[in-house]
Amino acid sequence: MAITKKQIVSKNEIATDPCLTLVKAFRIANKRAGEIKRAIIESADASTSSTDEDDEPEQTPEQVELQDQYRTMVGKMEALAKKAEEEYNFHIWVNLNGKTGHTYSKDYKATPLADNDFDTHMAAVERQRAAVSQLLDSINPLPPVSMN
Repeated sequence: MAITKKQIVSKNEIATDPCLTLVKAFRIANKRAGEIKRAIIESADASTSSTDEDDEPEQTPEQVELQDQYRTMVGKMEALAKKAEEEYNFHIWVNLNGKTGHTYSKDYKATPLADNDFDTHMAAVERQRAAVSQLLDSINPLPPVSMN
């Protein structure tokens, strides 16, 4: 799938073009997920600094709530991506740099072409999967545990 320069349109079209509405919603969800993820990291860092190195810190109710919020936001992004593919025949995703990419022909803001290269994104994802799989395969399995 070759990447092409997108037609930049007025933000007013977000209200009338369902694909642009979907792109906007996905970008907002991605931004919120990033904010929540940063809050989770900050909260974990604060918890870690207040415990002994050997102790596993217990999650605070705030940390549990943040993780639930993050899972919810990621679920919304997955649903939006599925809707884009199934109903509107385009892809939308989060690049490794954290920015949204999509294959819809229009956009309401200029973005680097590289951010919208689905094939390159998928190749990077596949390389990561292969590296993780290779690492897991290289680890000798643990011996069976006796039930005695």
